Amino acid sequence: MLVFLLAGCGMGAFTTEDGPDRVRGALYFEPDSTLSLQLYGARQAYVVLANSTLPCWPADGTYDPDGLVSTEDQYWQAQAATAVVREGARFVAFTVAIDANEDWLGRYALQADAWEPGAMAGYVADEGRVASGAWIHVIESAVEDGAGLNYALSGGITIVEEAHEIGVPAPAWLEIDRKDTEMAGTFDLAPTELSGAFRAERCENQALLGELSSYLTNIAIADGALLEFDDSAR
Repeated sequence: MLVFLLAGCGMGAFTTEDGPDRVRGALYFEPDSTLSLQLYGARQAYVVLANSTLPCWPADGTYDPDGLVSTEDQYWQAQAATAVVREGARFVAFTVAIDANEDWLGRYALQADAWEPGAMAGYVADEGRVASGAWIHVIESAVEDGAGLNYALSGGITIVEEAHEIGVPAPAWLEIDRKDTEMAGTFDLAPTELSGAFRAERCENQALLGELSSYLTNIAIADGALLEFDDSAR
């Protein structure tokens, strides 16, 4: 079923307790190896999936249909911000870590504590691979009156109700079937009723990865907080 959804929906689809939900933004990041990763003897990749548009870079051209944003860069920032915080937003993120001699393809068991580098290194040393996962579902959000599209750029949105899990535990899993200019695979975050199939574009914009990670953390620790997009992610 998941393979069928992937074939028919471009970037893939989520399967949720509310029914299917199309993946409209799918990116994967593979930062340069840092000294800490080299010391742990591991390689890492990051996957982000959203039911909103999530481009890696600003598009060419200018977007100013209503005089609310004046450049393609601002429009892109608004897209990235709303992908995580708009009402109805669904956002899933994975970190994948493997031993230097492992193949990226195959199944990864998710571990709740694998976000922490030391724990990640332990799983990699023992099993050769591990993944950590997180998800957010924004059930209700509120936008300041008159904010227009700029609400996504100026902190004018409040998350009223959301559900999330940071550090999804076993028996959840992620399976990678392809990794080159794209990463394709399937996942099941059981016992949560959230699974899916995806085809993610490789993205070299590390600043965007940092901003998306920041949103994930802010939502997790501050229910209903005002969120602001940092325009350094360009």
